[in-house]
Amino acid sequence: MNKFIIMEDFPKSEIEFDQKSSYESACYQYLFTMKWPQGFICVKCNYHYCWLSKRNIYICQRCQHNNGQLKKTSHLLV
Repeated sequence: MNKFIIMEDFPKSEIEFDQKSSYESACYQYLFTMKWPQGFICVKCNYHYCWLSKRNIYICQRCQHNNGQLKKTSHLLV
């Protein structure tokens, strides 16, 4: 079973989430912080450096793995 860590500023409702994420860039930044609180780490090779694509996908500079912000983040929105 997965363990989930609730962050202090975690929205308590969908309305609160929408208010915090009223701008697309703010939403992406929020998801980035929730997924990688210590900064980017590639899930495939644990490298810390990436490129950001036009579709807001973080591409590892070492192995070129696509580390999407929305992958494996659905538990953050429940």
